[in-house]
Amino acid sequence: PHQQQQTSDESSGGACGSDRGLDVRKISHSNKNNNRPTRPPSMEDLRDAGGGTRLSVSNHNNYEQDVSNRSRQMRTKDQRLSQSHHHEQRKTMQKNRKNSDAIRERRSKSRVPFLDKLAASSSDHSQQEPPKGNVTIVFTDVQGSTALWEANPNAMEDALRTHDEIMRKCCAEANGYEITTEGDAFQLAFHNPVDASAFCLQVQIDLYRAAWSDTILRNPHAKIDKVGKFRGLCVRMGMHHGPVSSKLHEITGHTRYSGPTVMVAKGTEGLCHGGQILMTIDAYRQASGRLRDLGDPQVLDLGEHLLYTDKARDPLDNSNDGGDVCKFVVQLVPKAFSYDYYKNRRSEGGYGSEPASGRLFEPPITKKQITSSFLDAPYKNGLATIAFVYTVGLKELHEDLADETFTVLWKLLRSKLEIGDGYECQEDRGAWMLAFGSRENAVKFGLTLMETIQRTAAFHPNVNRGALIKVGIHTGHFTSMGPHAMTGRADYFGTVVNRAARVAGFAQPGQVVCGIMGASDSAPSMGNNVQAAFLGTQELKGVSGEMGIFSCQWQS
Repeated sequence: PHQQQQTSDESSGGACGSDRGLDVRKISHSNKNNNRPTRPPSMEDLRDAGGGTRLSVSNHNNYEQDVSNRSRQMRTKDQRLSQSHHHEQRKTMQKNRKNSDAIRERRSKSRVPFLDKLAASSSDHSQQEPPKGNVTIVFTDVQGSTALWEANPNAMEDALRTHDEIMRKCCAEANGYEITTEGDAFQLAFHNPVDASAFCLQVQIDLYRAAWSDTILRNPHAKIDKVGKFRGLCVRMGMHHGPVSSKLHEITGHTRYSGPTVMVAKGTEGLCHGGQILMTIDAYRQASGRLRDLGDPQVLDLGEHLLYTDKARDPLDNSNDGGDVCKFVVQLVPKAFSYDYYKNRRSEGGYGSEPASGRLFEPPITKKQITSSFLDAPYKNGLATIAFVYTVGLKELHEDLADETFTVLWKLLRSKLEIGDGYECQEDRGAWMLAFGSRENAVKFGLTLMETIQRTAAFHPNVNRGALIKVGIHTGHFTSMGPHAMTGRADYFGTVVNRAARVAGFAQPGQVVCGIMGASDSAPSMGNNVQAAFLGTQELKGVSGEMGIFSCQWQS
């Protein structure tokens, strides 16, 4: 009976579809004839096969659910891919932005901003027009060129071609005028010291980044020095600004310049080492207000030097009757190549413990150095003696008399600085900040200056010479020291500066006073033939702790 029932069910289309006459086998057979995977029957299939309502709805719902699930999965996958794509796109954009910023930063370091401003502005003079009147003259020369030619003439010929291209390109950009060349030496003229400074700075940058041959870079005179920031040909550059005489050369038709300004510029270039830019104080005064436009180069005071001796009177300068021609000289270094003195000359956190890179030069190649320079300012072991000289009573004098008195005092002070190892850091309206290597030298300077003021007849009779100045001295460790951004003179930071200023403020007119932290009435050494009188301990404004005050004078 069981087998009969099963056979009866099969013949009637199965238990589910016996009442409706649904032929499931017909549907299955149609799918077998198709190689594609079997899909759930559609409503049309069910109607064609005489299918029942219950089966058609159930299978169709399952199929729709499957399609819905697949669609949801595809959307989720698309969303993930889209998110991943956007993430990668954002990363690429950020990377490109960083690369662009890096490129702009490299360009800013390799380009003097003033040249871009000069190119963007309409200039009143063209490159071809030679400057007239007061002119800035620049001399350049390649260091070690003879040895480079001897080592490999072919390589040096190619290198000199690169050098000349850089010189002429930068000269044109700075509205310069090429006067003449002699081998690898150039003589150029510019309308003002700002143009000339921009030219010199850009040349040094471009020379460093130029594509020199391996043969040139292996030569000791042009080798790569990553610490010193030297690479390739090293060019000396010297400039001066002043009045000139000019005339056309009969053969070349070029304007030629003559006069003391040209000689001073040549003498300034003679002080240089390879890769160094030197300018007289006359030229620097006119360029100092445009340092930001020049890319914030490092400024260094190199003191006063004898440039040449002229026996003839200068017809263009009534103040010069011939004799020794001396000038204060300033060094410029492109910011990208500057040596961080403040980082390397420190007393706290390990003096000189942090290595720094940048261009360092030996003292100028001078015939005679007249005054001390930044290179002479004391810094060893992070110790210095700071002295302040304050003038007293100048405000009470008539303006003309005050100016005259200040000028005489200024000359006397600077002449006596050379007695010891004194260095003038700064001067502000009759107040000088000086640095010495020892307390003894500072005391000797102060007493000698006082004595000289008393004996000098150059002061007006109405000036009280005995109470014209007062001097305060203190020795201690500084936090850091380096060149002042504007003057290039040594600038000290730390408590030693404030303490010396407070001691000078405590002193009375006509006194030379030393302050010693925590000192008793027993005076330390103030130098030979110097007598120190203990004035007591004082709590000076801004100074933590008591300070012993000693008044110094020559022994009778």
